Amino acid sequence: MTAASSESLSRFRPSPSPRWAIRKATSGDRTIAWTLLGLTLPWLAYTRFYFWLQPRHLTFDGGLLMWLFNKPDPTCGLTRTFAWMWRGDLAHAVAVYPLGPLAFAASFPLLGMPRRCSSAATSSDSRCPCGCAAQ
Repeated sequence: MTAASSESLSRFRPSPSPRWAIRKATSGDRTIAWTLLGLTLPWLAYTRFYFWLQPRHLTFDGGLLMWLFNKPDPTCGLTRTFAWMWRGDLAHAVAVYPLGPLAFAASFPLLGMPRRCSSAATSSDSRCPCGCAAQ
């Protein structure tokens, strides 16, 4: 291949462009961030100190479905699973609620989601990694 033919082919190659660009956060992004932090951080703090709060009768017993219908809800045991995960005891956490350790692991990336959502997509990809539409 000659240099002339190489130069003529290079104009057909797409130029590399970044997939994501950083943009200034909007008020909606800040609202999402504060909401997620406002819900997730107190829950993680409550589960972190659960074994200290329980003997003092300072824990919340039962969920809404248990109070209304006397039936356990689908997340029954999740608080104790998070508490066991804070202690690093995977065996007890799985015994209490089998999907609990997965929910525990998913709660930490959830804290960083507003930062990921504030990235704008380029014209080739108009979706954010979390599934929201980028502006």
